[in-house]
Amino acid sequence: MSAKISAKNALVQNRRAFLKAAGAMATGAALVAAAPARAKENDRAASVDEIAWDEEAELIVVGGGLAGFATAVAATADCAAKKVVIFEKGETAGGCSPFSVCRFTYTTPERRDAFVTYMKGLEQGRSTVPDEVYEAYADGSAEALDWVKDLGVNVDEMVIEEPGACSPTQPSIYPECPELPGSDSIGNFQVGQAEGAKGPSSLYLFMQQYADDHADVIDVRYATPVTALVQDPATREILGVTVESEGKTSYVRATKGVVMCCGGFENDRDMIQNYLGYEDLISIGARLNTGDGFRMCSRAGAAMWHLRGISGPMLTYQRESDGVRFSVKTSCGIMVGSDGRRYKRDAGGMSNSPVELMSGPVQAGENERHGLANIGGEFITPMIPPSYLVVDANGYGADKFVSKGMFSAVEYEGDMVENGDAYYGETLTELAAVIGLPEGRLEQTVEEWNQMVDAGVDYAFHRDPSTFVKIETGPFYAVRLKPAFLNTDGGPKRSARAEVLDVDGEPIPHLFSAGEFGSVTAACYQGGQNISESGVFGRIAAHSAYGVK
Repeated sequence: MSAKISAKNALVQNRRAFLKAAGAMATGAALVAAAPARAKENDRAASVDEIAWDEEAELIVVGGGLAGFATAVAATADCAAKKVVIFEKGETAGGCSPFSVCRFTYTTPERRDAFVTYMKGLEQGRSTVPDEVYEAYADGSAEALDWVKDLGVNVDEMVIEEPGACSPTQPSIYPECPELPGSDSIGNFQVGQAEGAKGPSSLYLFMQQYADDHADVIDVRYATPVTALVQDPATREILGVTVESEGKTSYVRATKGVVMCCGGFENDRDMIQNYLGYEDLISIGARLNTGDGFRMCSRAGAAMWHLRGISGPMLTYQRESDGVRFSVKTSCGIMVGSDGRRYKRDAGGMSNSPVELMSGPVQAGENERHGLANIGGEFITPMIPPSYLVVDANGYGADKFVSKGMFSAVEYEGDMVENGDAYYGETLTELAAVIGLPEGRLEQTVEEWNQMVDAGVDYAFHRDPSTFVKIETGPFYAVRLKPAFLNTDGGPKRSARAEVLDVDGEPIPHLFSAGEFGSVTAACYQGGQNISESGVFGRIAAHSAYGVK
């Protein structure tokens, strides 16, 4: 390429850098044709001074999940905001929050330092997150309960489990890594979950109600995706965004800043393959999280961190006819891969009680933690393939091994074989042939398994003996399971002030983030952490944008 052509390309790039360098996707011809005259003029602008803004707000929030609403609520309640706009690309409020009861991981002021120690321990030797970020997270977590109460939540309808002991309702998650120092700093609270509660049944719904009650300040716009960040190429400052609504492009200015709360890349197959290494993963949470914010922030110069972090993987059943995901009772049988062998523990592990773990090391066969497997004494995100759950007539007939839908009230109805949702064989040999397993392998695997059941020990994967069940009575059945996950955790790097950082570690002016978008989770995940990051960093982002200490 000649120097002349290169110079020309650089000139074009610089002219349009304020938009194209921060755009979400290349703008298609149809989109340009549908844009109003002002948008066309702005596309031809040679500098930020030539932009004709369609609208102005103080704070723009990208994404209408818990993080987005918490940010807007904090701006209103704490910062005396006059105009906050939430842009959500879905028809309704979205993200992963609707699929959660919103247990909020929190701590208390006196346990603040222990909380920092615990969070650093979850990194398992990594050092990607600076101490000051964990300290800011700890400070915000220690203030969270009082902040939510001050917002007007009905305290009588809350469930509050204080730090210092294992959760009485979910001891395997609060704390999730009880063997780590500082684990006694972890508590959790829920909004609207007390018996007889009549108000909003989660923090997410409470924040939405707060926004509705303050609609004079918080303007929530659905079906209005943000398509680009508008950035000054000289100062790197984020000036605003472009949005699409009813086929039209609008330029909206943000005088205080833009907060990215648009989740991860749960539904972007290219990013899943590039960052997670899977051919495909089933998202059992958000449906519209497609990595839009990652592309926008990348074009604005953002650095990325721990992109491999996810809450998962786990195996689940997805009905092919309509895509509904159903819970799976793996204790009804065993799981095998395409080679007909077991390759992981297929039901509960030989875990000590959480109380015992708080005073001792991790044991072999410890239960998985949000998909992380105990491999060699450390919890690691495994790669798991599509698999088959194999059961005999007793396992199939006693209690369906596929039952209630995940995050829904849908119950599986009818016979799975008759519906075409399960494989069937009068013998193990017939079943193996139907699903295409290597000849003789399934029979060998089942024989080995039945011997371990007789011995009362799973020598291979430390399965809990209380879940043992023989596979011996025909006919035999199998259902195909696929790897799934709740959400991603990596993304644009975040500072202690919730700023999005560039590749040199410097804040990109007026650009912030909250929630799972650039989460601080680098390795092990503490249950409820994404929820608390939504509230804590949403609040920090609002304070930073408005200059509130």
